[in-house]
Amino acid sequence: MPINPGRILYKDEWLLAVHKLPGELTVRGKGEVGKLPLFDFLKPEFPGIHPINRIDYETSGIILFARNKAVLKTVMDAGLEGWKKTYLAIVAGIMHDEGGEIQRPLPTRSGEKGEKAPAFTRYKVKE
Repeated sequence: MPINPGRILYKDEWLLAVHKLPGELTVRGKGEVGKLPLFDFLKPEFPGIHPINRIDYETSGIILFARNKAVLKTVMDAGLEGWKKTYLAIVAGIMHDEGGEIQRPLPTRSGEKGEKAPAFTRYKVKE
């Protein structure tokens, strides 16, 4: 069964941008999979794709796929220079600051107990 065409936001011979729904995996993980991850769902229609980014399971957003290994290598060799990941969140309650920065290490998914990865968030209240 092909993906809903409305979820494909952009495609050309090099890149494919797809709307990932909340509660949907981008790729298969180590654990049991209850439903097909987005990558596996797209693969029959777009053979040769490779995910460039991932977002959290609970998060909806755009996943960008390279259409082949050469494109993936080009993007990765450039170190994603000039690329920016932006999240928009709806927060209940009152924000006391109009914006700010949070720099706090986050637990990694590698399974190593106590291992943390650096994380930096800059936020701005829109409304």
